[in-house]
Amino acid sequence: MEKIKATTLFMLFFLCLFVVTVFGQPEPEISPVLYDFGDVEVGTSETIIISVTNIGFSDLIISDYFLQAVSSNDFSVIHSPRFPDVPVAIAESDNYDLEVTYSPSSTGPASAVLEVISNGGTVTCALSGTGVNTELTPEEQIENILQFIDDSVANGTLEGSGNRPWLAKRRLRAFKKIIKRAQRQILRDHVRAACVQLQLAYKRCDGNPRPVDFVIGESVPELAAMIQNLKASLECGTCHGSLGKQLADDQIETETSAPAEFDLEQNYPNPFNPKTNISYSLADDSHVKITIFNTLGQQIEVLVNEFQSQGHYSVTWEAKDLPAGLYLYRLESDGFNSNKKMFLLK
Repeated sequence: MEKIKATTLFMLFFLCLFVVTVFGQPEPEISPVLYDFGDVEVGTSETIIISVTNIGFSDLIISDYFLQAVSSNDFSVIHSPRFPDVPVAIAESDNYDLEVTYSPSSTGPASAVLEVISNGGTVTCALSGTGVNTELTPEEQIENILQFIDDSVANGTLEGSGNRPWLAKRRLRAFKKIIKRAQRQILRDHVRAACVQLQLAYKRCDGNPRPVDFVIGESVPELAAMIQNLKASLECGTCHGSLGKQLADDQIETETSAPAEFDLEQNYPNPFNPKTNISYSLADDSHVKITIFNTLGQQIEVLVNEFQSQGHYSVTWEAKDLPAGLYLYRLESDGFNSNKKMFLLK
């Protein structure tokens, strides 16, 4: 009987030892394990929180971390305290947050791996992002101008000029009509006519005595700068030139020169709504396939699937029935593959 009791106690001892060994250890869990910052404007920053949670049964001691650049040094951990000077103890079911920042210094994709080392092992988070230079299209710029006018009138920093209420309202309406005429001309690709209207609008808020300013207030200098910036993006130096003429000249030069390599260009405009142009170059005669995908990798549409001769090409994609968001397009041509991102606005 006593031998049986001893055996039972011996087995219980080893069972307890097993439980402590297996279930009493700290265990780190990192979230997320994969994170894509998406498109980030060069010169700006995006920050996320990465959490390390102790899902074990004893204190988790974080002793160090390593941020290993895979294709870029644009990622950084900005959390304090810095490891390993001050190891961090995380109790059972508790967590510790790390702030990771992506600050692209150039355009293109970037990636890195964050490794967090503890007494429970090492956990990793794969990071990625794409540096972009986002330039507003003329259509977007003029929408911003119209919205700026409405917001400035609402907050009292912009109003019509004139010593009589009816005259002030009339001049404010007239000023907005000038901007809307420019908007219609831009939408019709009448660049020179749009420049004339924008020049007229600028003269109505430039602060000079002649002609009479139609708007006054604190927001006028910023409004005038927005109008000038839009006008500069449309013309080729003066009002007598136009973006249309410049694009035509560029197209003639492009069509007369044979491409030396395969290339897929960034779509224009980007962001877009609902149409955008995708240009590409073929260094040799080859079969070409251009496909549109969503972020889940599902095929949306095949724009081109045919044999084409060496040269420069452009195809238009219309996405009026699709939801706003990020889309991918891929060029496949005789061993050459290239992917780019584009953003649909609604």
